[in-house]
This record gives sequence, C-alpha cells and structure tokens, in this order.
Amino acid sequence: MKEERVRFYTEEGKQRFLSPDNWNVYKKRKYQVLVQKGDPKRIYNVPGRPGIVYNYLEDSRETVSEDSYIITGLAGEMYPVSAENLVNYDVDPVKIEEKEQKVWTRPGIQYFEAVYIPAESGFEIEIPGMGILYGNNRRSMHGDGDYILRAVGSEEYRIINGVLFPRIYVPCAVDGGGGRVRKGAVC
Repeated sequence: MKEERVRFYTEEGKQRFLSPDNWNVYKKRKYQVLVQKGDPKRIYNVPGRPGIVYNYLEDSRETVSEDSYIITGLAGEMYPVSAENLVNYDVDPVKIEEKEQKVWTRPGIQYFEAVYIPAESGFEIEIPGMGILYGNNRRSMHGDGDYILRAVGSEEYRIINGVLFPRIYVPCAVDGGGGRVRKGAVC
C-alpha cells in the first residue's frame, strides 16, 4: 500500500484503514449524471474563473481543457474527465455538446475495495495530478463518514463521499475482508 499518501487526524481512522478486515468489496451501480463538453473559456461554478470547476465534495478546484468533458454528479458536484474515462458512461463522445445532457453510467465489471472512515476521523489523500483531497471535510455533507476506495489490487486511492457511496456502489459477497472475492460473487 502507498500508505504515505494517506494521512489521518485520529488514530481510530488510521487503524480502520490499516486493518484488512475493515475493507469490503463493491461494484459500481448504474446511475444518472449530467455530461457536457469542456470549454476552458467558460465560467462553470467558480464565479469569475473561466475553465475551473469546483468539486465541493472533495474540496478541489480542477482545470477544464478543450478535450475534457464535465460531469455533474449525483449531488451537483462537478469534475472534468478525459475522453478515455467516458467508457464509464453510456454515451457517444461525438454526441456530447456544450449543453448538459443526462447520461447513465455503465455498471462496472471491475471490483473495488473500500473502507469506511467515521466522520469524526478526518483524513487526507495525496493523489498524483490532483493534489491533496480531504475526507470527512466539514465543508460538505458526509452522513456518518466517508470511504476510501481503490480498485482491487491497486494502490491508488479515491475518497468517496459517505452520503453518495451507497448510491454509487453495491456490496459483493466476499470471504472475509481484504478484497478476497468469492468465486461467483454476486453484487
């Protein structure tokens, strides 16, 4: 694990993260989002700042490029994605316009591991190319806490908002923690 990229503000959060028994396996659900073509000259949700979107769930500002697409997620959060990431959405990139349009995500065949971190245990993750993201950030809703997520076998982490997590991911049947997926697991 690239644990040096994850920092906890409480010992409880750190211990939950380090224990393999606290990690569970999930797959992505199908859900609806909005997508639009990115325009670095357009003002999105940061007044007076063209070409910048603010993802309040992760407390991050991200730059929009001409070849990016802007996703507006379940809670109204905005973030840019590349053309390669559009495979996760049921849309033809050629048909995406500057005006937002509804699209469905594609339910995943990939397995993910996630660990729940209670809201009182703040944490941060350094993500290459994005900087530092903050879990259980007091600036946004988290429900009872956020999740740290990674693809099974990966060492690259993401923060998934605790309120949205059950709307995005479905649990799988596994043998214990640590991402050991049972043969024929149903999600």
